[in-house]
Amino acid sequence: MVRATAGVCLNLSVGLPIDLLIYERDSLDVRREKRIEQDDEYFRKLSSAWSEALRSSFAKIEEFKLQAGKRPHPAPRLYHRRNDKLDVRSTRR
Repeated sequence: MVRATAGVCLNLSVGLPIDLLIYERDSLDVRREKRIEQDDEYFRKLSSAWSEALRSSFAKIEEFKLQAGKRPHPAPRLYHRRNDKLDVRSTRR
Protein backbone atom coordinates (compact mmCIF):
# COMPACT_ATOMS: atom_id res chain seq x y z
CA MET A 1 0.00 0.00 0.00
CA VAL A 2 2.89 2.38 0.71
CA ARG A 3 4.18 1.76 -2.83
CA ALA A 4 0.76 2.62 -4.24
CA THR A 5 0.75 5.82 -2.19
CA ALA A 6 4.15 6.80 -3.62
CA GLY A 7 2.99 5.97 -7.14
CA VAL A 8 -0.08 8.15 -6.85
CA CYS A 9 2.03 11.05 -5.50
CA LEU A 10 4.84 10.80 -8.03
CA ASN A 11 3.08 9.85 -11.24
CA LEU A 12 0.18 11.93 -12.50
CA SER A 13 -1.03 9.07 -14.68
CA VAL A 14 -1.61 6.91 -11.57
CA GLY A 15 -4.69 7.64 -9.55
CA LEU A 16 -7.57 6.27 -7.59
CA PRO A 17 -9.34 3.94 -7.65
CA ILE A 18 -6.63 1.31 -7.18
CA ASP A 19 -7.60 -2.34 -7.50
CA LEU A 20 -5.62 -4.51 -5.08
CA LEU A 21 -5.52 -8.26 -5.73
CA ILE A 22 -3.75 -10.75 -3.48
CA TYR A 23 -2.80 -14.23 -4.62
CA GLU A 24 -0.43 -16.90 -3.36
CA ARG A 25 2.98 -17.43 -4.93
CA ASP A 26 2.96 -19.71 -7.99
CA SER A 27 -0.80 -19.35 -8.25
CA LEU A 28 -3.12 -17.07 -10.15
CA ASP A 29 -5.98 -17.88 -7.80
CA VAL A 30 -7.11 -14.54 -6.34
CA ARG A 31 -7.67 -14.98 -2.59
CA ARG A 32 -8.52 -11.40 -1.64
CA GLU A 33 -9.34 -8.23 -3.49
CA LYS A 34 -10.12 -4.66 -2.59
CA ARG A 35 -10.86 -1.46 -4.50
CA ILE A 36 -9.33 1.62 -2.89
CA GLU A 37 -11.53 4.64 -3.59
CA GLN A 38 -11.08 8.37 -2.86
CA ASP A 39 -12.96 8.06 0.44
CA ASP A 40 -10.87 5.14 1.81
CA GLU A 41 -9.94 6.24 5.34
CA TYR A 42 -6.97 3.86 5.73
CA PHE A 43 -5.43 4.93 2.42
CA ARG A 44 -5.90 8.61 3.34
CA LYS A 45 -4.12 8.06 6.70
CA LEU A 46 -1.35 6.07 5.02
CA SER A 47 -0.89 8.76 2.37
CA SER A 48 -0.70 11.51 5.01
CA ALA A 49 1.82 9.54 7.07
CA TRP A 50 3.94 8.85 3.97
CA SER A 51 3.95 12.54 2.99
CA GLU A 52 4.88 13.63 6.49
CA ALA A 53 7.68 11.05 6.72
CA LEU A 54 9.13 12.31 3.42
CA ARG A 55 8.98 15.95 4.55
CA SER A 56 10.60 15.03 7.86
CA SER A 57 13.35 13.03 6.15
CA PHE A 58 14.22 15.83 3.74
CA ALA A 59 14.25 18.37 6.57
CA LYS A 60 16.97 16.29 8.30
CA ILE A 61 19.29 16.20 5.28
CA GLU A 62 22.23 18.57 5.52
CA GLU A 63 22.13 21.39 2.96
CA PHE A 64 24.31 20.82 -0.10
CA LYS A 65 26.61 23.80 -0.57
CA LEU A 66 28.45 24.76 -3.71
CA GLN A 67 31.71 26.62 -3.58
CA ALA A 68 31.82 29.87 -5.48
CA GLY A 69 34.69 30.51 -7.82
CA LYS A 70 36.75 28.31 -10.09
CA ARG A 71 35.21 25.18 -11.56
CA PRO A 72 37.08 21.98 -10.72
CA HIS A 73 36.40 20.56 -14.20
CA PRO A 74 36.25 22.18 -17.63
CA ALA A 75 32.81 23.17 -18.86
CA PRO A 76 30.99 20.42 -20.73
CA ARG A 77 30.80 20.84 -24.49
CA LEU A 78 27.77 20.65 -26.70
CA TYR A 79 28.12 18.92 -30.02
CA HIS A 80 25.91 20.01 -32.91
CA ARG A 81 25.89 18.60 -36.40
CA ARG A 82 25.69 21.29 -39.09
CA ASN A 83 26.15 20.60 -42.77
CA ASP A 84 27.77 17.24 -41.95
CA LYS A 85 30.38 18.98 -39.77
CA LEU A 86 30.68 18.71 -36.03
CA ASP A 87 30.34 22.11 -34.34
CA VAL A 88 31.79 22.11 -30.82
CA ARG A 89 30.67 24.78 -28.36
CA SER A 90 31.41 25.25 -24.71
CA THR A 91 28.46 25.58 -22.36
CA ARG A 92 30.41 28.20 -20.40
CA ARG A 93 29.39 31.70 -21.38
